[in-house]
Amino acid sequence: MAKKKFEMNIGGVLKDMYFSATDVVTPVVTVSSTGDVTQALDAGKFYKFGSVDSLALTLNAPTACADGTVPLAMYAGKFIASVDNMTISLPTGVYFTDEDKDSVSISANHTYEFNIMDGIVYIKDVTATTTEGGE
Repeated sequence: MAKKKFEMNIGGVLKDMYFSATDVVTPVVTVSSTGDVTQALDAGKFYKFGSVDSLALTLNAPTACADGTVPLAMYAGKFIASVDNMTISLPTGVYFTDEDKDSVSISANHTYEFNIMDGIVYIKDVTATTTEGGE
């Protein structure tokens, strides 16, 4: 299947991105650990965590596909915070988008989704979406 080319502004830089119909299928990794969780993330996968007290993340470098192309280093996931102001530890050089680049405000019993790309973590409380029929 032919891939379509799109230009995407990533961190102020236009990058060529190629997508095909099969690219919309993202593998989901369910992480059964709870409490204080340490997890290495693979690019191009969506990680579903349960209820966590703290989250320590590392990022594995993307590996080449069978056709020799290397996917973008994009990481994503979802978790439920079990405590207020839980700690999320990130690798050196990776920061949150908030003014305080080293931490983010987290509320207990809320569900959050995150995306990491180009050293920036985008995180959003999706509790309302989740309780209204979402996953």
